Amino acid sequence: MSALFLDPDYTGGLSCTLTRPSPGVTVVTVVGEVDTSTMPRLADVLGDASAVTDRVILDLSRVGFLSCSALRVLHQTQERISLVVVAAGRVIPRTLAVTGMDGLLEVYPDLATAIAARRRRPTSAP
Repeated sequence: MSALFLDPDYTGGLSCTLTRPSPGVTVVTVVGEVDTSTMPRLADVLGDASAVTDRVILDLSRVGFLSCSALRVLHQTQERISLVVVAAGRVIPRTLAVTGMDGLLEVYPDLATAIAARRRRPTSAP
């Protein structure tokens, strides 16, 4: 797995790491809370990832809060590229379910399952 971008200076807020577990698949791992102040960073990182590949796995398993503006970013990204979301724990899956985003996004409970699904299925038009 090669790292495309690491955030070694993470001291709070939002940290994002881009890795490539296999050719054509980019994983964006997010740590922290995605609110109105950190959402632009997530949008920028997803934009960077979509410049590298049209198959992105967004790992939100270490995110404690996801704002409505972040959900909008996910929806907009999903309209441009093949986006898969990893939502573990209780907070993020519940947020996705309550807002109906779980029906719009491809959601997996862990990163290994999401990566395996991406490898099995070729890129499809969003």
